Amino acid sequence: MALSPGPPGKEVTVSGRVARALRDERQGRVNTGAKVTLVDRSSGHSATVLPVGSPSFSVHSARDGSRLFVLAVPDYVPLLREAGDDKRLSQLRSSTRRAKSTLSIYRPGQGAPDRTLELDRWPAFWVITPDGKWAYLLDPGVPSANAGRYQEGELVVVDAEAGKVAAVYKAGSTPGSLSFDAPTGEITALSWASAKKGETKAQVLRFRGKDALPSFDADDVRFIARVPGVPSRWLVTGTAMCPWPDGGSPGTCIPVNRESSGGESQKEDQKEAASGPSLNGVPNDLLSIRCGEALAVRAGDRLGIVDLKTNRLEHVITTGRGAARFAENAARVFAIAAPGIVGDLLFDAYFLRFNYPNQMLAGPEGDTVYALNTYTNDVTILDAKTGKSVAKIPVGGGCVGIGLTPNGRFVVAHSPDQITLIDTRTRRRALDHHFQGEIEGHPIQDETVSAVYMLRQTPRIVALASHSLVVIDEESGDMAYRPEKFGHPLQLLEPGQP
Repeated sequence: MALSPGPPGKEVTVSGRVARALRDERQGRVNTGAKVTLVDRSSGHSATVLPVGSPSFSVHSARDGSRLFVLAVPDYVPLLREAGDDKRLSQLRSSTRRAKSTLSIYRPGQGAPDRTLELDRWPAFWVITPDGKWAYLLDPGVPSANAGRYQEGELVVVDAEAGKVAAVYKAGSTPGSLSFDAPTGEITALSWASAKKGETKAQVLRFRGKDALPSFDADDVRFIARVPGVPSRWLVTGTAMCPWPDGGSPGTCIPVNRESSGGESQKEDQKEAASGPSLNGVPNDLLSIRCGEALAVRAGDRLGIVDLKTNRLEHVITTGRGAARFAENAARVFAIAAPGIVGDLLFDAYFLRFNYPNQMLAGPEGDTVYALNTYTNDVTILDAKTGKSVAKIPVGGGCVGIGLTPNGRFVVAHSPDQITLIDTRTRRRALDHHFQGEIEGHPIQDETVSAVYMLRQTPRIVALASHSLVVIDEESGDMAYRPEKFGHPLQLLEPGQP
């Protein structure tokens, strides 16, 4: 479980004793290539280092550890996407000499890839099925309103066992939000009718194995989510939440926002919601509470509770200034697209992903909601039954995500220079780990935290700092040990976790 935006990845190894960490290897300000480091969790020492090459890479792996996948795209592609330079992107994609992406497949114990596939596309989103058999790579094309520059997106399906491309599908305009749904075994993506500004017509694309399933049209869909504890997926629009039962079609929508503008169906939703409470903003997060009987839904600094028995929004309150997760131009996707380089660090910054770090989570009993307010640097604790605020806990400045430890003991929040642990039993701040000065006698020099992970098979909290891993005991909250000399670690992967 990660608390920070970063490269997408699954957490897995074969032996159960090794965690993988990604790092961007640099000498001064010169990038000398990225590496995947295998770390023995029992000792904290590096076991094996796999050179990756291009710094614009990301990693997935099969859940059982049978395969590790590394996708690398040309360095300039994410930067051009981030800058919105559709003219240059279109020119490069049309060139007969354009650089290729590579998908490398590793097997346990190998220092070199078992197979490497060259791809003509430049994938921005990708997922691997848990069994590691299929890889889905989505190239968004060039989503330009200029007809001369526009290029349609494509989905590439790779048969990992055979080590070859099994199918290629057209994916429409500005495709995104590629995700795997475990209960149905489906891959879903959103594609838009056009790249025009203000476009609200969308298409839900569906795949299983190498085959395309029937798609359907939807209006103003911002993201698709499966919420644990609720037996359906949800299509979330700018004004409503629509249940999508497994094996069926989307059902009657629940109005939650009557201030958003849009098409006729949105106006009808607004009329239905006129007599009740409203979030007064576009929904950007869902959370199952009260043992699946209700959903918490958030829009910016407002949070409401949807009763799934009455299908009505209730108990809307202002929690504090919480950052909207999906910005104007990124609201249509929830999968990471491409990394960008800012200052001396490499990190993913262009698109958002579905499992973006939590800004809202439920307590261990499901009767409490913890909502992170990123602008006011605090966490609001709410009673899930009454919707009332019961406490507000300050956290470090610049905090981007919160998470619950697997044992339910702590809610963990982190900022670049601080990790805060909130005790779920007392609903008070329990411990702060500061990354300035020194920690447990270890001197800290220019050390910042980029991500925090809660390991499930080992009771540990692991922070990725600028030059080290900081391992915290989940039971006590104290620091356990601190392996150093990692050089900008970017991602951690734990054995056997989704």
